[in-house]
Amino acid sequence: YAYPSDQADRFNTYRSVVQEQIKTISGLVYATSGQLRSLRVDLGTSCGGAYVDIQTVPLPHTLDYYRAYGVNGSPSRFDEIVNDVAAALGSSGQRRNALVYADYLGATNIDGSSFGAAGQAELITGPPGVSDQPGSGNPHNTGGLYAVAYGVGRTYFTSNSQAFGDEVPLHEITHTLGAVQDSAPHSSQAGHCYDESDVECYNDGGSYFANGGSTVAACSDSSHEVYDCSLDDYFNPSPAPGSYLATHWNLFNSAFLCDAASCGSVATGGGGPPTSPAPPPTTVVNPAPTATTPKSSAAFTLGTLARAVSLVRATVRVAVRTRQPWPTLRIGRAACPNVCRGAVSVYVLRGHGVRHALRLGRASFSLLPGRSSELRMAIPIRVLRLLQRHGRLNASLTLTANRATVTRRFVLRAA
Repeated sequence: YAYPSDQADRFNTYRSVVQEQIKTISGLVYATSGQLRSLRVDLGTSCGGAYVDIQTVPLPHTLDYYRAYGVNGSPSRFDEIVNDVAAALGSSGQRRNALVYADYLGATNIDGSSFGAAGQAELITGPPGVSDQPGSGNPHNTGGLYAVAYGVGRTYFTSNSQAFGDEVPLHEITHTLGAVQDSAPHSSQAGHCYDESDVECYNDGGSYFANGGSTVAACSDSSHEVYDCSLDDYFNPSPAPGSYLATHWNLFNSAFLCDAASCGSVATGGGGPPTSPAPPPTTVVNPAPTATTPKSSAAFTLGTLARAVSLVRATVRVAVRTRQPWPTLRIGRAACPNVCRGAVSVYVLRGHGVRHALRLGRASFSLLPGRSSELRMAIPIRVLRLLQRHGRLNASLTLTANRATVTRRFVLRAA
C-alpha cells in the first residue's frame, strides 16, 4: 500500500479490502487449476499467519508530482511510482514480484484530463522462444516485476464495483506471471487476448484489433470473467500433448504459484486456497482495466544503458575469456536518471550445438537518483562448457526498463 506524501494514510480503510481481494483472486486461480495450485503470496502478520503481509510505503512526492506524469509517458506515472516503491522496499534475497495498491494515484492528470488506467503491470514479450518458452527457465520465473492498481477513493479501491475491483489486481498480477504472450492463439499482440469473457481479454488496440479483429464470445458462460477462457492462451492445469500450452509458457507452472497442499503456511509463503473454492467474479463494468505492456519496438538511446545497448546494437562478437577462474559477461553501467530500475536478461539461443534456449543470467538494478551500477553476470558452468565445446554461441540480451523492452542478438565467442 503506497500513498503520496501530502495525502492521508488510508491503509486502515483498505486493509480489509486488500485481504478479501487477494482471497477472492487466489480462489479463482485455485478453482481454475482444478484445486491444484494457488497464488503464492507473503503471509503472516500480527493478525495471524493466514493474513497477507502488506507493507505501507509513504511515497516521497506529492500527489500533484505524480499527476504530472501520464499513463504512457516516458517516464510514466507507473515508472515514477515503481521507482519510489522499489527504493523503499530495497533488495531481497528471495525471488519476488510486487503488487502496489497506489492510493489516490488513479487521479486525473495535472491538466485535468483522464488518466485512463485502473492498473498497469510489467510483462516480458520477446524474443520469441524465450519469453514464451516452457519450463522453469522462463524469464517470468525470475521475478522483480511490478503491478500497480490505481486507487481513486472508491469502495473497492479502484472501483465501487466489487467485481471490477477484484479483477484489476488479478489482471495485473497475471501480466507479471507472463500473460498474454504474442504467440498465444488468441493474442491481441499487445499483451492481452480477444476471446471473452476472460480476465485478460479486451480491445486494447493491439495489432489484432487494429487490423479489423474484434472480441469473440468464446466461453459458454459469458456472464463471468474467467481465468483463461478455453484454457488455451496462458493457463491450463493439464494441456493436451502438442497443444500451445504444452509447448509454450503455461502460468500453471509459474514459480509464483504453489501446490495447494503446501499453500497457506507461512513457511512456504503460500497464499492458500480458501475454505471453499470461490466462484469466478461476475462480469465487470466497462471499461476493462488498462495495462500497458512493454513494447519490443521501444527506442533506447545509448545513454540508457550505454554499454549494454551499444554492445548488442548489431550482431556483434563478444569474446569471453574462458580460462579465467570465474568468467563473467560485462553488460554495462546503469545510471539514474536515465534508467532507475530495470533488468537485463541474457539467453543462449538454439544453434551451434544448443537444442533448447537456456538462460545465461539476469542482472537487475534499482538506483537512487545520481547513482549508477556496473552490471555483469557470471557465466554458468553449463554455458561455459558449451562455449568451450563449440567455440561460439548465439545469444540474446533483453533490457527491460521504464515499462519497455528492447532485445538484441549477438554471438558469444571463446577467447
